[in-house]
Amino acid sequence: MMLDNLPEAKTVMAAGEYLQRFTTCDRYSIDPSDERYYPMDEKFDMSWGVQFRGTCDDGADGWIRVFKTSDMEKFQTAYKADLAEETSSRTWRAGSPSARTSR
Repeated sequence: MMLDNLPEAKTVMAAGEYLQRFTTCDRYSIDPSDERYYPMDEKFDMSWGVQFRGTCDDGADGWIRVFKTSDMEKFQTAYKADLAEETSSRTWRAGSPSARTSR
């Protein structure tokens, strides 16, 4: 289900500022060399329609990823497809004969 009338940020920094109004988002960064960036995201930027990325601390020893996309529907569809493929691949490997151990 796609949502209508969502806020729109013109930049990824503006998205981070908006996010900080509603949740803990400390040390917000758009620097790709930041250690909190997920390096694997880069390979999906084009297929997900990502224009810019940001990251911040969530206040509970985790990180929040922020994406500015050109098309939210494209992002959601591609993200779900990539996640389903990854999950399917993990399930197959876990159940495959080569992954089983004999007793």
